[in-house]
Amino acid sequence: MKGIFLFCLLILPLPLLFAQEVDSIIHNAIQKRAVYENELNHYTCDIAVNGQLMLRSYPEKLLGRSLELSTSAGQLRFYAAMTKATYARDNDRFKTQILSSDVDGSSSAWGFSYPQTFSFYQEVVRIGDNLNARGFVSPIAGNAKDYYHYTLDSTYTENGHLIYGITVTPRRKYDPAFSGQLFLMEDGRIHHVKFQLLKQQQMQILDTLIVEQSYQPFNGKWAISQTRLLPSTELLGFNAYGSFIQLHTNYNFNPKIREGYFNNVVMIFDTTINRQSLPYWDTTRSLLLRNNALVQYHTADTLEEKRARSGYLDSIDRARNKPNWFKLTFMGQTFSRAAHKRYISVPPAIDLLNYNTVEGLVANFAPEMRKYWNSGRYISVLANLRYGFSNQHFNAHVTGVYRFYRSLNSLRLSVGQRVFQFNNDQPITPRVNTINTVLYRSNFMKLYEAKFLELGYDYDPAADFVLRSSISYQNRSPLENTAFGSWGHPKGKEFTPNYPVEITDANIVKHSALSASLTLRWQPGSRYIQLPDRKANIGSEYPVFDLSYTQGLHGIAGSDVDYSKWSLSMMHQVDLKMKGKLQYKLHTGGFLNKNKVFIPDYQHFAGNDGLFNSNYLGTLLMSSFYKYSTTASIYGGAYVEYHLNGFLSNKIPVFRKYNWFFIVGSNSLVLEGGNHYVDVFFSIENIFKVARIDFVQSFRSKSFNRSGIKLNIPLVSGKVDP
Repeated sequence: MKGIFLFCLLILPLPLLFAQEVDSIIHNAIQKRAVYENELNHYTCDIAVNGQLMLRSYPEKLLGRSLELSTSAGQLRFYAAMTKATYARDNDRFKTQILSSDVDGSSSAWGFSYPQTFSFYQEVVRIGDNLNARGFVSPIAGNAKDYYHYTLDSTYTENGHLIYGITVTPRRKYDPAFSGQLFLMEDGRIHHVKFQLLKQQQMQILDTLIVEQSYQPFNGKWAISQTRLLPSTELLGFNAYGSFIQLHTNYNFNPKIREGYFNNVVMIFDTTINRQSLPYWDTTRSLLLRNNALVQYHTADTLEEKRARSGYLDSIDRARNKPNWFKLTFMGQTFSRAAHKRYISVPPAIDLLNYNTVEGLVANFAPEMRKYWNSGRYISVLANLRYGFSNQHFNAHVTGVYRFYRSLNSLRLSVGQRVFQFNNDQPITPRVNTINTVLYRSNFMKLYEAKFLELGYDYDPAADFVLRSSISYQNRSPLENTAFGSWGHPKGKEFTPNYPVEITDANIVKHSALSASLTLRWQPGSRYIQLPDRKANIGSEYPVFDLSYTQGLHGIAGSDVDYSKWSLSMMHQVDLKMKGKLQYKLHTGGFLNKNKVFIPDYQHFAGNDGLFNSNYLGTLLMSSFYKYSTTASIYGGAYVEYHLNGFLSNKIPVFRKYNWFFIVGSNSLVLEGGNHYVDVFFSIENIFKVARIDFVQSFRSKSFNRSGIKLNIPLVSGKVDP
């Protein structure tokens, strides 16, 4: 046997021998990957997390304002967190308990206390939430050889284990793959990794990310001992970098876990998370921090005690509440009384004035006040003041929301007089309507006025379902066009009357409508995060089902309506990993009784006659806004979008350079009498991180087929009326 080996050594080139050896090593690791991924199916451990963010440089001015940042030692933020994680893989159940968290100088902050639980035994490695839409291919995934080149660099022995040092490089420059050093043991286990990701690997936020992860034996079983992340980025003149270290200790591979511990709450933030003493943190920090870092923590904690005083918070508020003209113009600004947990938000000036053919120039001001309590309760009150200079109508309404103690249940009340779109779901934003009206002489927004009262209650027991109930009263009055000016005047284009001309030839008459609605939303397997003051729903891998019923109540409080309608929908998102994600929605419904139905009570379907679009899944992209509004006894629709998230587009130079992604999809609707609509589209998204363009072709049974382009630019689209 030795003779054969020596003979091969003499006749085969050395690089070829190494190539064959590394191929055998990688093949073995790929074969063992699933075994090692599922090897630890029941354990507990403690996790200590520490991180810091630092600034190398920053611009002298930002948006016209001078910046004076304290960057002693280049440091912006420093925090430490202690987490205990309990995990049971056999039933895909896990729970993370955040025992304590501390951010220097901020006792109310939790920092990045959620531990990163990724492993390179996973075929697709996901780091963080928004770093890359598809994730990154592990060098030992089943299809890893399609993504990586491997080079055997070294071998060495440590504690009796033979370890191979292998350099991995992506086969293609722009693939979502790692580069760096992979250290494998002779039995195919990962010993440790030192990898790097670059912006060209389709990272959305960072320029570079160094990832290091180490394994070691605990009580005879190999498990992760340390994870280290080193991000860096340069954005708007800010050059920042950081370091995040996560230590795993105290593994218990045969824990006694009480019955019922694993439930739909996958993460718990302890109610005393920010109340640990300085000696406690001195002990915890010493695991990870240098002496100078401990000194800085003491300094910051002392400052935090000072900052907690009411007088100091008031002085901070005075500085923070100085008007910021950029925010006031384009984003809106929030003014605070931190000591009392009170906040007032004002909308941006760009939304104060709009234009439509009914009211002409419209002044609309909607400030909001919010008050929070430590128990998780909060109340928000929004006041909306609106005046149309052409029809000289003044409208005002108030909306209040109250969330109950340590729960997701809430009570809503809205009362006053306001202008409604005939489709109360508001498919057109005021900003888009202003652009369409002024530049293209298209008044797609159809309005009526109503004195109204609406009372609603949401019951959410954090148990897979939410029950929403509401009762609504509207005393509706028709409105007519009073303003006919526009800058653009395409030949032959005139404004249409202020009612949905697609389905009626006359405006509504004055009437009253009292209705009651009940909606059940159910998502099997819903998971929750238990915060100190409330729970947060983070969804599940299963579809969301919505069942809704609305009853028009005739004769009560002078109500003229008499109808009953129902709807059922299912919406789902499927993770296709390296091939993107698939989103789809199916819905059906109809009227059980339509004795007296006015246009606002019809079943409306979102359409779009204009250039700009902001709603997608569930929108008929080339249909007019009220073309398919109906009182049919049955209808059905299907909508699908396939987001490739860089799959295919990273093969095209200009698209991969700017991280532009492809979307393909279709929308369809079927009504009674053979009336149907279908569109298909090809889209490009993530243009400059925010914009999207759609190329659409529609097919309609009782009208001309149409093709067109849609644009989604958030700054242009704006928001619906509050």
